[in-house]
Amino acid sequence: MRRLPHIIPALLSGILLGLTTIGNGPFYHVHWAIFFGFVPLWATWLGERSVRTIFWSGWVCQFVFTLIAFHWLAYTVNEFSHMGLAFSTLVLLFYCAIANLQFPLAGVAWHYLFHRDTVPAWLKVTSLALLTALFQRMGTMIFHWNFGYAWLYMGWPGMQLADIAGFRWLCTVSILLNAAVLLTWFSRKETHWWKPAAIGLGTFALLNLLGWVHERGLPAADSVAKVLLIQPNIGNRAKEKLDHGEENFREVILLKYIAQTEVALHALASPPDFAIWPENAFPSAIADKNLTFGIAPLLGDFLRRNRLALLTGSFGIENDQITNSLFSLNQKGTWSSTPYNKIYLLPFGEYVPFSDTFPKLKEWLPDVRDYGRGAGPLLLESGGMQIGPQICYEGLFDSVARDLANLGAQLIVNVTNDSWYGHWMEPWQHFYITMAKAVENRRPLLRATNTGLSGVILANGKILEMSPPATEWHGYYEVPYLKKPRPTVFMGWGYWIDWVFLACALLACLAARLRKPRV
Repeated sequence: MRRLPHIIPALLSGILLGLTTIGNGPFYHVHWAIFFGFVPLWATWLGERSVRTIFWSGWVCQFVFTLIAFHWLAYTVNEFSHMGLAFSTLVLLFYCAIANLQFPLAGVAWHYLFHRDTVPAWLKVTSLALLTALFQRMGTMIFHWNFGYAWLYMGWPGMQLADIAGFRWLCTVSILLNAAVLLTWFSRKETHWWKPAAIGLGTFALLNLLGWVHERGLPAADSVAKVLLIQPNIGNRAKEKLDHGEENFREVILLKYIAQTEVALHALASPPDFAIWPENAFPSAIADKNLTFGIAPLLGDFLRRNRLALLTGSFGIENDQITNSLFSLNQKGTWSSTPYNKIYLLPFGEYVPFSDTFPKLKEWLPDVRDYGRGAGPLLLESGGMQIGPQICYEGLFDSVARDLANLGAQLIVNVTNDSWYGHWMEPWQHFYITMAKAVENRRPLLRATNTGLSGVILANGKILEMSPPATEWHGYYEVPYLKKPRPTVFMGWGYWIDWVFLACALLACLAARLRKPRV
């Protein structure tokens, strides 16, 4: 009971921060809580002397936050393991226990560095925000997520500055604005109570003004790509329930893609430059350039018949291992360029972590696939355009899109299968995190998924039509792009701006902390 006053603010912060997560449906306007969600938790920490209480209240906050924001993990575990709701719930609870330990660890670090009676309130609060932002960059989740993506989701003009310092810097700004709110609250009875509020509101307004001006200075596109996206909505259970042998099963899947694409093509006034099928759409390996093995001739005939170029997910082979790959096929039904093999594999979905050191793990987890990794990033060619390929999970890493843009990609294409994650929150989270890379690198990004969400975002951050989830759908887009896109600041040294800012600001706080007070 003595700890109850600390648990209630921790629960409140966890709920507020959890509801800011993209894809939370009716809680759309709660995304503003990225600017004050930490305040209840931090307010109790300022008067707390026990490091143990700080850690556990921070742990409760991160547990509640993770449970609200990523509860879809239980569905995913069940889809992969088929071991039932009880097992999946236990996995979710374990994940919630460790996924965002940066929250309490930041509090512990702050306690030892800045929690002294001689430290002024502004320095305590500012250093706490900076340490939280720093630890946020070193989070323990299996994919890269941060509060900055809410700027894109909400359409705030400040998101345009992500091509300078990235969405992680906008995450840092968001956390620092929590400090302005907290300082305003603590100084509410003082004469100059309004100063922290003015600084916070002024910062937010200035960033949005700069973003608005920055967008209007972007170069105009000089080319247009005509693209057809195909979303077949083939669910996991639907595949398993088909009453066919393995080879017939693969043919049925391929024929569904072909039929849906031909219907879409016949409805178009002019042919697209290329079509995009999602991850693993072609349900077999494409083993040779001329598509002569297995059911690949069916695909080649379809492309020649419709004079269609196609980017499709499929399986490849590299170093005698099956790979998760993306192929560029031309109107002649042959490879346009060397296929791309996925580099960043999904842990426990596409490989077993640490199995190279402990081979026994593969025997314990026989249902986990064991894909080979690609040799590195490369570009695909289609219709004379340079395409930067990503496959599913890779869209969550800003380094992948940066590497492709630095190689000269004019467009970025992401193919995904999100059917393992349900239709509630994860598809929206995955969509916006992936699409954010278009703003950071100023390249249009085209995303084709199996069950949704599919769509296109332009280089200026404008999101075009999104597909509905869990629906058979196709979309035709005319995508403006630059033949010779300029490199963004973020593609070079701008990636380090947030690190440098946090390091310099924390060093300044430490210097202020160590400065002897005047007598």
